[in-house]
Amino acid sequence: MQPMSMDAPSKNNTIGLVLAGGRATRMGGVNKGLVPFKGKPMAAWVIDALLQQTSRVWVSANRDHEDFLSFGVDRVLSDCLKDFPGPLAALDSVNEAKKPGDFSWVLMVPCDVPLVPVSLLGRFREAYEDQPAKVYIVSSRERQHNTIALIHHSVLDTVRPYLSRGDRKVGLWLTEQKCVVVPWDEKAGCFENLNTLEDVDRLQAF
Repeated sequence: MQPMSMDAPSKNNTIGLVLAGGRATRMGGVNKGLVPFKGKPMAAWVIDALLQQTSRVWVSANRDHEDFLSFGVDRVLSDCLKDFPGPLAALDSVNEAKKPGDFSWVLMVPCDVPLVPVSLLGRFREAYEDQPAKVYIVSSRERQHNTIALIHHSVLDTVRPYLSRGDRKVGLWLTEQKCVVVPWDEKAGCFENLNTLEDVDRLQAF
């Protein structure tokens, strides 16, 4: 049975969250989300996919807020914490932000996964119906994608205490939340991270 205190994930109760707050050192420090991919910025592809399956989309970014707002998102959040503590800082900022009353879940995707499918939330919902939990992540090609995740709002307040311990690894936090790993075999390449300009050129060629 599903926990009575949790609503099943749906478009109406889920916020899309795009991770774009990193320093992109492997791309020479440029804003990775604004790097062109097949005619538009990488982040715009992710945002468009999330807009089709969530009630609203927020972006976690520490620069170029106006650029991200121009892609149709509702809000751009800077890290509340200093020194770039990583992807979990984005969840901490969501926890600190004023949220809509119908909010229950966060569907989180990095800005450098431009082929993310529009069926992602649907797959996570199926997993929830089979195995209710508070956190889900995707695995494909025998690799876990720790930052492609569905996260219940009730665990957001665990992030800051975790980071205050000096831990930054997303995987360890996921383990502590007893996350469920959801296999994704169909079109597994849709979760490929483009970390370098060479990666972008290679995937654009297909």
